[in-house]
Amino acid sequence: MSQTDGYKRRLSRVIRAEMPAIMDKYDITSSQCEDLIARMVESNVIHIDQHDDFTASSWDVADYVDSVRDRPDHAHIFAPKTAPAPKDSDLVCGMPKDEFNRLPAQRRLELANAEAAKNAKARRSAP
Repeated sequence: MSQTDGYKRRLSRVIRAEMPAIMDKYDITSSQCEDLIARMVESNVIHIDQHDDFTASSWDVADYVDSVRDRPDHAHIFAPKTAPAPKDSDLVCGMPKDEFNRLPAQRRLELANAEAAKNAKARRSAP
């Protein structure tokens, strides 16, 4: 089925109406959702009729999402929307390095001195 720009816009609008449940189910952001919608429109497996109803030969939006969820070329869409927790090597005085570096110099010095004192005390009390 050849897709005109008008048909693609209508298809995109119809798919977008189905997406809130998918966004909740897979915990994806609106930008990840937009990427997925664009891929669905271009996939040529989801079709609508002149009344904007899905055709009998069309894939269901949820079925399409399930079919591509584990594909490597779609991995970025289903990546967690929260940043991974920082590793210990990414922490300075118990906070992320970038956050620590944004602090004023005096506050960084205070935190570093407090951390050094805490470490010295722990070493002295260790057997």
